[in-house]
Amino acid sequence: MTLYADIDQLRDYRYAREKAEMDERADAETERDELIASIAKEKFASKVNRLTYDDIVGGMHSAMQSKHGEALRTAWLMGDAQFGAMVKSIVLDTMLEDAETEAICDVKNLERTH
Repeated sequence: MTLYADIDQLRDYRYAREKAEMDERADAETERDELIASIAKEKFASKVNRLTYDDIVGGMHSAMQSKHGEALRTAWLMGDAQFGAMVKSIVLDTMLEDAETEAICDVKNLERTH
């Protein structure tokens, strides 16, 4: 082998190794995201099945934030059923956000213990 062939082989090896490491990191991140999504889905289903006052109040607090103001106003003008459906939707969205946050915390705790 010549010096150039050795350099090419070394460069190819280094490139392959870096690519493999990047692929492993991407796979690990995908697996982590899937785990978080799975845990969040279970937590959300549990929250819906055992609806608590805290969930409702938390969702209502979220509904009172200005980011929902226009949608609530529109639903109010459309009638009671639409307004109720909008509030329920906001409560459910808040519960889903809470479930996702809890899932992320659970995965972080798992990562710390391993």
